[in-house]
Amino acid sequence: MLKRLSIIASFLTAIGIYLIVSINGSNDYRYLINLWIIVVASIGAFLIYTFLNFLVVAVMSLFVKNNKRRYHFIYLIFVHFIKYINDLAGIKVKVEGLENIPKDQKCMIVYNHKSNFDPMLIVYYLRHHDFIAISKPENFKIPICGPFMKAVDYLAINRESPKEAAIIINKAIDYIKDNKYSICVAPEGTRNKISDGLLEFHSGTFKIATKAKAPIMIITMTNTRSIHKNFPFKKTIIEFKIAKLIEYEEIENLNTHEISDKVRKIMMEQLNIEEKE
Repeated sequence: MLKRLSIIASFLTAIGIYLIVSINGSNDYRYLINLWIIVVASIGAFLIYTFLNFLVVAVMSLFVKNNKRRYHFIYLIFVHFIKYINDLAGIKVKVEGLENIPKDQKCMIVYNHKSNFDPMLIVYYLRHHDFIAISKPENFKIPICGPFMKAVDYLAINRESPKEAAIIINKAIDYIKDNKYSICVAPEGTRNKISDGLLEFHSGTFKIATKAKAPIMIITMTNTRSIHKNFPFKKTIIEFKIAKLIEYEEIENLNTHEISDKVRKIMMEQLNIEEKE
């Protein structure tokens, strides 16, 4: 929506500049420069409107307070701003499996992590599902994003401190038990910058599901790493799929290592990845 408004505003601005030049200028070379006026003015206006969009959201982020409800007006602006960034990056998303999102219960959400765009895609396509994510503390210091993450109760986990990490995990478990939020986490623990497959899973993460007695929703995303390489001259087609919802009854007799293996196998099948020996 924001991108469309920016394009329309840019075009109208360009037309306005063209009319002013046409009225006030001479007839010499008019037809030669007409096209350049429109093109240059459109690009310039689009860049200005894009900057203004960033500026408005940046200012909003300074006034966001902790514990604001998820569907607060400012948060909705932030969600659409994320969509705007995705559009600017040339992302075209093929979405499957939205029907697998549980409607009346909270769950644990897991996904494969290869790009900084992964969380943004999840935020947008799960915008109608009340969830929060567990993320590393550094992400809460990012301008614009950090304040919004704090405001909607995202959890910062310090993996260097087992004691602090356990507190966050227990808090996540309570959120699901109280039917307040679903919890989203990357079981690989970090962004996979090298491997074409999956990094090793942190099996302890699945304590969230076992102790909360919650289902596990598996999300797979393909080709997100190509976004950075293709920008700005080539679109990137992403497949965003809610691959499967594992009901708690399917895992209640399994330990966290077995659950981790089960989820990893499903994720690899969906991504067409073969496990290396």
